[in-house]
Amino acid sequence: MTNDSGLSDYDQTRQILAQQMLDRAIEAFALDPTTAMAQIQDTANPLYHDGELYVFMLDINGTIVAHGITPDLVGVSTYSLIDIRGTNIGDILNESRSPYGKWAEYWWPNPATETNDPEIKITWTKTYGNYQFAVGMYPGTTSMVKLDDVDGQTKRIIYQMVDNAIDAFVADKDSAIAAIQDPTNSLYHDGELYVFVHSHAGKIVAHGTMPELVGVDSYSFTDTQGTNLGELILDNRSSYGKWYEYWWPSPATETDEEERKVAWVKSHAGHIFGVGTYPDAGLVQRVALSMEDKERQEVAWQMATNAAEAFEADPTSATSAIQDPDNNLYHDEELYVTVLDSDAVIVAHGVSPNLVGTDLFALNDTRGTNFGGIFIENHSPYDKWVEYWWPNPTTITDEGELKVVIMVDRGEHTFTVGTYPKMEGTCMIDTDESEKRRIAKAMVEKAIAAYSKDPVSASKAIADTTNPLYHDGELYVVVVHINGTMVAHGATPDLVGVSNYDLVDVQGTNMGELLMEHPSPYGQWLEYWWPNPATETDEAERKISWAKSSSSHVFVVGLYP
Repeated sequence: MTNDSGLSDYDQTRQILAQQMLDRAIEAFALDPTTAMAQIQDTANPLYHDGELYVFMLDINGTIVAHGITPDLVGVSTYSLIDIRGTNIGDILNESRSPYGKWAEYWWPNPATETNDPEIKITWTKTYGNYQFAVGMYPGTTSMVKLDDVDGQTKRIIYQMVDNAIDAFVADKDSAIAAIQDPTNSLYHDGELYVFVHSHAGKIVAHGTMPELVGVDSYSFTDTQGTNLGELILDNRSSYGKWYEYWWPSPATETDEEERKVAWVKSHAGHIFGVGTYPDAGLVQRVALSMEDKERQEVAWQMATNAAEAFEADPTSATSAIQDPDNNLYHDEELYVTVLDSDAVIVAHGVSPNLVGTDLFALNDTRGTNFGGIFIENHSPYDKWVEYWWPNPTTITDEGELKVVIMVDRGEHTFTVGTYPKMEGTCMIDTDESEKRRIAKAMVEKAIAAYSKDPVSASKAIADTTNPLYHDGELYVVVVHINGTMVAHGATPDLVGVSNYDLVDVQGTNMGELLMEHPSPYGQWLEYWWPNPATETDEAERKISWAKSSSSHVFVVGLYP
């Protein structure tokens, strides 16, 4: 499976690891620059070297100041380096300078191969102070594990389960081992998913389904395909985590026959921790979601989490707020909260409070699926997405629509929020627009944090066109008071003090009505027409903007698709 950028699921995990490695390098550099640069160039340091991944650093002039694989390049200007396709490395990296991070693409030798032949390299870069940090990966060349038949929810739970096991093991080794080997403990067991722990010396320390294997040497196991598990996992361990493929019996079947297993394994504190799944047992079929649908999922999840936190602090007040249709923390267009107790009885409902007291086992969706069964099958500390058919409160009809719902389990209560994915075709969003959307949302968060701390300084920084935190190409920040008045504008400071209600775009859209009709504390995309500061004309272009309310203001960053 590939995303819009053409990368496989496995390559996408390597992209995430590259980003994590870069962030660790920046954090270390901020604490102790000298030590961090030495560690970056130490090829034995697993924090900054993982297969083909390594860190390199440039100064503000594009000169290499640290290089994880070729320290001889220190002092060399990247503007003097040309790849085999004629791309100037300095130019391409300079174009990708951003405090929010950007991807750059060029050709470069892969240190994980035995040849010096250049391969296509995708490099994540981010600026910090006067330096640019970078970590790159080589798509397609290290994709040894097929992940396209593992659904996203299963992968997310696997990642979380491994991290939970590591945290517990570090805090109390003996208690963690006991919990990992307790089949009733839902933190470490979910269907076919379970945790295993090996020491770096090769001994099995804990096993979620076969505790009798504790003490056995990992190198003594060879699967039916001839793969030695010790050599596979222990000899290629990663502190960031890696996917491995081998054959192993599935606890979900009644036989001892081996099946193809893909496992996420992470090294920490002298041990490796892993959780795997058996993709050939049956791919979970889920509705294909657009980028807009996925963003609505994020809002739904955040809303459910907010409701859980509020309910834990004050159940009475939270219930009242959840059932108040004017409360935008718990109502956002089609999104609303439902609260269930541990017996699957509704205790709060954001749209139909008359359902309070109803047992889910007495309710079916519009296709006949029993809600009680859905509740029982997906009860989990890992917050699971479920699908069923239910009327959409934003439509006029009572006909059921496909609904994708997050279940946030907090012990005695479960909090659910669902969205209705668009079933009609939507236009594809290319990689460039996807990156701009990511930066726009990050820029809004930076502006909110700065403005809440010091409005005057933040407004000045937003108006400063040389400040990369609030300006990136056509991206800039606008801050609007809830009365519609602009209080900061990154491209046209003369608009400060002007009411958005006095502005109408070329399509007749009133900007004040657009922004203030339904301000969202979770953020939303708005569409209108506006001049593009990146062009030399004053002609209006189609613009989509991420707008998020915070306190008494709405913060906006837009792009021109």
